[in-house]
Amino acid sequence: MSHGNKLLNPSTCLSPTVQNLICETWKISCNKLQTTFSANGTKYVNEDGSLDWVNLREVTFKDFDISSTPEDFHLCVTRLVPVSLQCHDFISDITAETFTELFRNKLMLTGQWQVFLECFHLLQSKNEVNSVLSLLLCTAALERALGDVFLMKNSPCPFLLKDLLATDELREIFSDVAIFTLHILIGPPRSLNLRNVAWHGFAAPSEIPKQYVSFLMVFTASLTIQCDTLNSQLTTGINHRQPFQLSHFQHCKDLFPDITSEDVISIQQLFKTSDFILPIMQQYWQAALQYYANRRYGLCCVLLLPQLENSLRRLFCAANRCPERVLTAESSVFYTTFDEILSSTQPSGEVNEIVTELGDSYMELLNDLLIYLEGPRIRDHISHGEVDILQLHQSVANHLLCVCIAFCLKYSTQDIREHADTKLTSIRDAAANYRSCFHPVAYLKRSLISLSTELTNLEDLPKPDSSDGATTSHLLSGIGCDKLQKIIRAILENSIFSDEVKYDSLPLRPTLSLDFLHGIVLKVTQLTVSTLYMTRTQLEVVSLLRRITSHGIVVVKQIIEVSETRFQQWQSKQLRSRQRNNYMKFLKSVPLIFLGLSVVVLIIATQLGSISSLPQLQGKSYQQHLKYLKGALQYVENLSTLTSLEKNKWDESCKLTEDFLDRTERFYS
Repeated sequence: MSHGNKLLNPSTCLSPTVQNLICETWKISCNKLQTTFSANGTKYVNEDGSLDWVNLREVTFKDFDISSTPEDFHLCVTRLVPVSLQCHDFISDITAETFTELFRNKLMLTGQWQVFLECFHLLQSKNEVNSVLSLLLCTAALERALGDVFLMKNSPCPFLLKDLLATDELREIFSDVAIFTLHILIGPPRSLNLRNVAWHGFAAPSEIPKQYVSFLMVFTASLTIQCDTLNSQLTTGINHRQPFQLSHFQHCKDLFPDITSEDVISIQQLFKTSDFILPIMQQYWQAALQYYANRRYGLCCVLLLPQLENSLRRLFCAANRCPERVLTAESSVFYTTFDEILSSTQPSGEVNEIVTELGDSYMELLNDLLIYLEGPRIRDHISHGEVDILQLHQSVANHLLCVCIAFCLKYSTQDIREHADTKLTSIRDAAANYRSCFHPVAYLKRSLISLSTELTNLEDLPKPDSSDGATTSHLLSGIGCDKLQKIIRAILENSIFSDEVKYDSLPLRPTLSLDFLHGIVLKVTQLTVSTLYMTRTQLEVVSLLRRITSHGIVVVKQIIEVSETRFQQWQSKQLRSRQRNNYMKFLKSVPLIFLGLSVVVLIIATQLGSISSLPQLQGKSYQQHLKYLKGALQYVENLSTLTSLEKNKWDESCKLTEDFLDRTERFYS
C-alpha cells in the first residue's frame, strides 16, 4: 500500500457506544451482583437446563412492553446480565454427556444439533477465541433454525435476520417474551447486536462476554417450550432446508496450491509480520490456521471470514481517508461491509479508491469469492447457517486461506524476497494474475467451449450408408460456398479477428471447419476480458449470449439423441414408413443445422471478444445490435423445440436456419 495511506491500527473496533453496551454494562452489572443470582434470588434456569420463561417475563421484563421492540436497550441488557450468568454457570458445570442428555432433543429444532455440541465444547475452553467462535456458530445455526420454523407458515422467509425478527409469524410461534429477548441479543445496531458485531469482524477475542453465548444456547434450546404447535411438529420432524453446497470451487481447483501442515510455520510467521492483520485480532488468524492444520476446515473458515472483512475495512478506510468507519456503526450509520468495500463507488457517489489500491486482479478475487451472484458467496452462505459447516470440504478452506495469505503477502512488512517459500510465491502470483471464475463472462466462456466441443459430436453421427448423397445435396441446395464465405468474412471483419484472419485462410468448402472454429473459440476464451464493474449494457449482451449458448447445447444434444435412437430403430427395422421418411429428412438436415450452429458459435465468440468496446455503441446502433442478438436467441430457442425427439420438424428446422443465415448476412453486411 502507498505509505500515504497507512493502515489503521485501533485498539478496538467497537465504537464507544457499542463498547459501553457490550463490555462496560456487563462489568458494571456483574460488580453490583453479590452472587450469580439476581438480588431477589430469582432462578432463571430449570433443572433440565431450560429457561424459566415465567420468571423471564414477570421478573426480568416486568415493567417492559414486550409486545414491541425494546427502546431502552441499556436497561434491557442490564436486566439480562443475571440471567446470562446463571445460564453460563449451568453450562460450565455440566459434562458433555449431561449436555447431550438435557439438550439434544430440545435442539433438534435447529436441525444442527452437532453444531451446538461443538459450541458447548468450545465454551469449555479457556481460549477467548473459542468463545467468539462458539458465538459465530451459534448465531448462524439459530438464524437458520428461525427461518425453517418461519417457513412452517408457508410464507417466503426474509433474507435478513432483522426482517425475520420483525415478522408477526415468529412472534405468534414463539411468544412476545422470546422475540423481545432476541431483539436485545441479536437485534438492531442499538441492541447488543452480537451476531453482526461478531460476523462482521468488529469484536476482539476478549470483548464479548462468553456468558452471552451460554445464554444464547440455553435460550435456543428453550424455544420449543414456548410453542405447543412446534412441539407437536417436532415428533414428525421440521422440514429443514437442505444445506447449500459450495461446489463452485471445482472451477478454480487448480488455481492455488494445497496448504499442508508443513506450511504452517511459514504462514504463522507471515501472519505475524503483515500489516494486513490488526494486532488485536492476531489470535483469530493463528487459531484459524491451527484449525486448518487439524482438518477442522469449517471452523477455520468461520474464523477467517470476519477477519478478512475487518482487514479489508481498514484498507477501505485508509484508501478513502475515512478512519471513523473502521468502528462499528451506530443506529444512524450503516456498517462498512463487504458490499460497500468492494463497490466501485462510495455511498456519497465518490470513487472507491480501494479499487485503485488493490487493482483489478485482487478485486476480482474478492468479488468472485464474496459478491458475484453465481459465485460461492461464501460469507453470506456460512454466516446465515446455510452450509453444513462441520462437513466443509478442504478445498473451500484452502481457497479462502490462500486468498487471505495473498493479501497478507501484499501488505507484508518484510521484503517479498524474504518469503522464499515457493508455495507462498505461487499463491502471490496466482492472486496477482487472477481472472474471474464466477462472473457471467467466465460462465459464458465455459459454455462456449462446451458448445464448440459438442459440435464435434455431430460429425460422427451414425447413419445408414445410403443417406450420404442426399445429405450433401441438401446442404448445397440450401446455401452455397460463396454465401458461406461471405457470411464468415463479414462476421470476422466486424470483430477483433479482422486483422488476424485473412480471407485466404477461411475454409473453402460449404461448411465451417471445426479446427478453424475451435481456434477462434480458444483465442477468445484465453483473452483477458475486463469483467470488473461491467456496464448494464455489457451484462445484458452477456446474458443474451449465455442464453443462446445454452439453447445451442440443448439442440446439439437433442440431435445426438434423435440420431442414436433412430439409427438403432433403423437397424432393428422398427421404423414405420412415415418414420423412415422423417429419418431421411433428419439426415439431410443435420449438415445445414450444423452450419447454423457453427455460425452461432462464431457470432458468440466474436461478440465476446468485442464486449469491451460495446459501451461505444449508442442509441439506435445498440438497439439494432440487441435486436439481432435477440433474433439469434429466438432462432436457437425455436430450433430446440423443433429438434426434440417428440417434434422431429426437420423441414421447418432447415427453413429456420436458412432464414437465420440470411438475417446474419444482412446484419453484418
